[in-house]
Amino acid sequence: AEAASKLALVGFGDVKTATQALTNILRSFNLAGADSARVADLVMAGWSAAGGSLEFFTKGLGTTTASLGALGVPLEHIIALNAVLTQAAASNSRTFIEFNRLVETLVAPTDRARQAMAAFGVQLVVTDKGVANVPETLSRLAAALQGMTAVQRGRALRQIFPEERAFRAAARFFQIGGAQITRTLNEVANATGSVDAKMKQTQNTFTRASQRMAAAWERLKVTFGGPIADLFVP
Repeated sequence: AEAASKLALVGFGDVKTATQALTNILRSFNLAGADSARVADLVMAGWSAAGGSLEFFTKGLGTTTASLGALGVPLEHIIALNAVLTQAAASNSRTFIEFNRLVETLVAPTDRARQAMAAFGVQLVVTDKGVANVPETLSRLAAALQGMTAVQRGRALRQIFPEERAFRAAARFFQIGGAQITRTLNEVANATGSVDAKMKQTQNTFTRASQRMAAAWERLKVTFGGPIADLFVP
């Protein structure tokens, strides 16, 4: 409850929205309530990096966390990918289905997909647990395809992602570029304390606004005199 309340205070929707997001993640990864603060930091970092629709970002988490978690994709990667997707995609339910197909292709690639990536000098990157590191693999692919025309890039992606839904999702990601994918992943991976840092920033902003208001009030009293200024006191 505390973690959800903090998320809401720093702008992550209302308490209900924050609670639903955290609960969904905790259940999907079989995490305990004690992990709420860490998860909240990851979500806050992802949302800050996304810079788009909160509704779309939370819907993406709700739709993809359980399915991708079941594939062994780390939570940090799921949140980072959703953040990039929020930057790149139009908000529609089909987007999440396509996103899942993209990740499934990289988690369990066909020989054809592996060969196609190898042809562009890209090997599938795996985590220390032997699961595909989807963000890093996408980042390397983006770097390998940089400089191609849109037509050339489309043909290359079609070789790697022959399934239509996975291809459309890949095309969206490559609108963002590999550097942004890597940057977003790093921001999420180093998210410890992000909620508290945001709360401190919000508090400092409020304090400065209060100080400016108090200074303006003092100037008003000097300009109009105490008796007139007192008329504005509730």
